[in-house]
Amino acid sequence: MTKLSLLERASEEAREYRWLESQRVGRDLGDQAIEDWNRRFWLSFCRHRWVEHLEGRVYWKEFDEDHFGLLKRTRFRAPPKLVQNVIEKFRHVGENLDIIVWAIEEGHDVSAVIEVLARLDINSQRDTWMNL
Repeated sequence: MTKLSLLERASEEAREYRWLESQRVGRDLGDQAIEDWNRRFWLSFCRHRWVEHLEGRVYWKEFDEDHFGLLKRTRFRAPPKLVQNVIEKFRHVGENLDIIVWAIEEGHDVSAVIEVLARLDINSQRDTWMNL
């Protein structure tokens, strides 16, 4: 399996953003556009790539090898639809507490949601992408 680089892909995305934004304003925005991309999109970019890694769709070499394909080989107590909802909430920058509050408000089994969050170990991964 090909191992892709999160940093290389992010750099490509940031350069594309720089080009598009520079075209929009009619001048090269330079490093300012790259910094803007990092500030606005880095966290979301990492979350989306991490979910791809968890699903076993794309191997991102900066993420833990043990997490690759974790969703395919883990049996959750929660129904598959609930697991998918938790993953989607995470993908769109939901934090653990946000997801737990959502589960309570929607009447979901909170202990099952907490089990999913614990298995995904979101907090340990945050350290990975915040230190890249």
